[in-house]
Amino acid sequence: MYKRAKAEFRHVQQAANEQYMQNCYDDLNETAECDVRLFWKQIKRFKGCSSKVYPEIVYEDKVCNTPESVANCFAEYFHDLYQPNDEDNFDNEFKCYIETTYNEIIKTCGVEGEYLPGGLITEQEVSELIGQLKYRKAAGHDRVQNEHLRQGEYDMSFPSTASSPLSVISENSSSQSRFCTRRDLFFMYTF
Repeated sequence: MYKRAKAEFRHVQQAANEQYMQNCYDDLNETAECDVRLFWKQIKRFKGCSSKVYPEIVYEDKVCNTPESVANCFAEYFHDLYQPNDEDNFDNEFKCYIETTYNEIIKTCGVEGEYLPGGLITEQEVSELIGQLKYRKAAGHDRVQNEHLRQGEYDMSFPSTASSPLSVISENSSSQSRFCTRRDLFFMYTF
C-alpha cells in the first residue's frame, strides 16, 4: 500500500512538473514573438542560478576560495612543509612530529601491532597503479598530470625503520607545473 501511494505521488508530481514546464515553454514562445527583453528575462529566470560556492581555506592570512587558489594554497603548504628550515633541528623535529602523528593514528584505530585496514602498501602496488594512469588527461586543480607520474622518474624510498610510517615518492620530472618544478614530494603512509 505504501509503495502504491508513493508511486501515485511520483506520477502526480511528474505530471505537474511536465505541465509547469509546458506552461513555461508556452510563455517563452509568446514573449519571443512580442518582446525580446522580456524573453531573455524569462530565460534567465528559468535557467536558475549557476554560481558555485567553493569552500574557503585560510593559510598564512590569505583566504583562498577558488579552485585555482585552493590548489596554489595546497602547493605552497606542502612546498613550505618539506623545505628545510635554517634551524639545525629541522629533521629531528619533523621526525618527532611524524612519529607522534603515526602513534595517534594507531591509537585511534585500535590496531596496535597490526596493519591498518587495507594492509601494507608495497612498492609494486604503487608502480602498477602509476602504470595504469591514462594518458592525455587534463590536470586537476592540483596541476599534476598523469604523464608526470608515468613518464617521470620516480623514486620510492622506504624508511630504514619499520616503525616509521612514511614512504616518499619524489618526482624528477621537468615540467611547468608547480609540483614538478619545485620537486615537491608526494607522501603515502605505509601501514
